[in-house]
Amino acid sequence: MLARPIHRRLRGNKQTLAGVALGTVAIVASTLAAPTTAQSAPDPACPPAYPIADLARDQLVHGLTVSAGTTPDPFTGKVLGVLNDGIAPGLDMILVRLTSPEIRRVGGIWAGMSGSPVYADDGSLIGAVSYGLAFGPSRVAGVTPAADMQALLDNAPSSATAQAALRKAEGADHVALPDRTADRIVDMGAATTAEADAGLDRLPIPFGISGMGSAKRMRQAADALDLDGVRLYRTGAVSADAPATQIVAGGNLGATVSYGDLTAGGVGTATAVCGDEVIAWGHPLFWSGPTTLNMHGADAIYIQEDPTLFPFKVANLTGPVGTITDDRLAGLRGVIGDPPESAEITSHAESTEGRSRDGTTHVSLQDAVPEIGVFALLANLDVVYDGIRGGSSRLRMTVEGERANGDLFEFSVVDRYASESDITFETIFDSWERLYRVAQNQFEDVTITDVSFRALLDQDYREYQISKLRLRKGGHWVTLERRQRLSVNPGQLLRLRAVLSRVGETGRDRTVGLAVQVPRRTVGARGALEVRGGADVRSSLRAGSFPELLAKIQGAPRNDEVLDYLSLRKDGRGIRSVGSTAFGDVVGGSFGVRLRVVR
Repeated sequence: MLARPIHRRLRGNKQTLAGVALGTVAIVASTLAAPTTAQSAPDPACPPAYPIADLARDQLVHGLTVSAGTTPDPFTGKVLGVLNDGIAPGLDMILVRLTSPEIRRVGGIWAGMSGSPVYADDGSLIGAVSYGLAFGPSRVAGVTPAADMQALLDNAPSSATAQAALRKAEGADHVALPDRTADRIVDMGAATTAEADAGLDRLPIPFGISGMGSAKRMRQAADALDLDGVRLYRTGAVSADAPATQIVAGGNLGATVSYGDLTAGGVGTATAVCGDEVIAWGHPLFWSGPTTLNMHGADAIYIQEDPTLFPFKVANLTGPVGTITDDRLAGLRGVIGDPPESAEITSHAESTEGRSRDGTTHVSLQDAVPEIGVFALLANLDVVYDGIRGGSSRLRMTVEGERANGDLFEFSVVDRYASESDITFETIFDSWERLYRVAQNQFEDVTITDVSFRALLDQDYREYQISKLRLRKGGHWVTLERRQRLSVNPGQLLRLRAVLSRVGETGRDRTVGLAVQVPRRTVGARGALEVRGGADVRSSLRAGSFPELLAKIQGAPRNDEVLDYLSLRKDGRGIRSVGSTAFGDVVGGSFGVRLRVVR
């Protein structure tokens, strides 16, 4: 058993996948000038940015987004105004009011519309839909300016000043509307006073997780991944060889942490496709800066109405088509081609009831390998065990990877688990702890390349507690009392029997034989002998190097061991010894006696 209590292990210190919680930003509306006319038709896939200074109030706009399938549908609208530094210092927000048959049907813009391109009449790109009114659905949208999004491209047309502003910006999840702007939105019937006063929020990203068979499992996965600012829903799994869909401006664009049995990622909209580069969403997913997310297309099923929050897009991700390389304040940048290198998580699960299954998941973010790895295992265990119920399990985990100097490493651990109520969930905790310790070790950067699990599930709940301790003395077995004082001799071999009682049952005790050697030259020493079940041993994984950490992980006490701890003290000097005996089922509890070494 490892160091953290079970109920805290998935919530310990770790780099989270959450979006950053940010403060409210006060905004001042800018004065709008008259629109200008373009001289030539731009490339529709990668149009030039329309100058913000040339936008005019009530200027007509149009755009593209997907409400069903993969083909973008048009929407129209008009400009309401510009909020100077509305998203962050140096990053303005354009306000527009949009309409389309689908926008009218669901009551406003929706989660998943992030990145939908908004164009001027001349075809140039004004920006991407990215914010919406915080209080219920509305047709008012906040738009991230195109020039700031294009600054993410390798051949960015934006100025160095704009790029510097993006690098130093402190972004906003929430934007407060100035009073005059809010009043104008209310006067034109685009929102109620309460809605306008609530300001704008970054549009949530519909974030799908596959493989979680119940609402309880979805909550557990979301808690472990520490997801924030997303609209969680159950999605279908995406395999490595799943058919892909083309990324087009206004089309669906997905970004995943993993795909396979446990597919986990969000769906938004591509804003522009410039050669093999893509810009999308108009806001970040995790705001991690440089990243290695998988880029996908998606097939939208429908837009789900929600009269209290945002309507949201329900979609199936399609096969990977490239890599998301940047997760920035102004949006995502992706490159069409090969997906990023990933850790492969494989699992073989079988039950004593005759079911078995193999599963595979690919994880492209190293920081997410511990969480995604164990929940991919959980998805497979749940399918095979087919019920949230008690039982016992045996699990082997093998981890392979590469150290900072290029050397390869590998280790394996085997352990047993038992739970009266949810054995599949209980089985994953120690594996998370071990993977986390490796991935986030303090000694060197390592890359986990492969994690494989083999699990056997049994509906028979078997867990034991140490209830008695017996000592062989004078040819007889003597039952000891807890904290009893014993006089022993230096060099004496203590023959013991730990009596193990099965949890929840009587009359099914078992015994484990132990042999503890009292060290020589310890006359006058005092101390204690404690016998513990491995499930209740808190083992420290403190280490001075990465190889030592791996050795401690492999050598940590198992849940199915009985351990004996002898500790003596003489003349200010401590003497300790530890022994272990395999039992075969989970053992908890402890039994201790006090010792005095005499001649």
